[in-house]
Amino acid sequence: MSIELEKELRVAMKLARDAGAAVMARYQRSDLEVQSKGAEGPVTEADRAAHRLITNELTEAFPEDAILSEEGEDDVRRREGARTWIIDPLDGTADFISGNGEFSVLIALVIGGIPMLGVVYQPVGENLFYAVKGQGAFIETGGKPPSKLRVTDEKYIERMTAVVSRNHRSKAIDRMLEVIKPLHEITCGSVGLKMTRLILGDADIYFHPSPKTKVWDTAAPQVLLEEAGGRLTDFGGRPLRYDGEAVNHAGGIAASNGRAHDELLQRVETIAREAGLVF
Repeated sequence: MSIELEKELRVAMKLARDAGAAVMARYQRSDLEVQSKGAEGPVTEADRAAHRLITNELTEAFPEDAILSEEGEDDVRRREGARTWIIDPLDGTADFISGNGEFSVLIALVIGGIPMLGVVYQPVGENLFYAVKGQGAFIETGGKPPSKLRVTDEKYIERMTAVVSRNHRSKAIDRMLEVIKPLHEITCGSVGLKMTRLILGDADIYFHPSPKTKVWDTAAPQVLLEEAGGRLTDFGGRPLRYDGEAVNHAGGIAASNGRAHDELLQRVETIAREAGLVF
């Protein structure tokens, strides 16, 4: 573990578990309060409770750091490269509402615009994924000792498995899959959990050809995926930005085990541009 981020990782892991407990206290309740954020989708009292818990504790532990949460306001210091915690207190709200268990808590620390620490916690199953840049990616499940994670070594696209969104499947992704022709497809909710399917070796590819994916969806999973040997870029192969004015990825997101990443992007470039992505 990087000595400089030892406290940060310890705090982030605890807060992910605590936020997960707050979320589970409201899970599958018949009186759950659900509101709409319009095009941004639903929000629940569980989202807000997890947001308050995480941001309050981070502010107390690291008062000089900026914070960007899906349920809060942006801190302009983030755009100047300041240390910034980027949080999705409940990634996969629609899955939380449906009761399928595919939701997670995402906490990342970004320094100089680069994700350096990431924690993804799936409350259902108590799966805690964590990584610090340069130190590897790990999982702890149900109190068991941590296990180191690694993406697959599959380099042939026709033998790869693609993970596809359960709730946001589009015509563009269908066209991409027709071109790529992966051997298998699996579906999953939550961006964070789809990324962990690559880290666990269950899948090799995850594409989301939409400019609406937000920085809080990807910051934590990015550290995990890269430390497990994979790649996460936009559809132009460029690194994702976390210190710009926008909070969305205009070039979409493309994740893979890294073995044929550039070839994959070349095959779907035309479709990505026709989908309105800017890269």
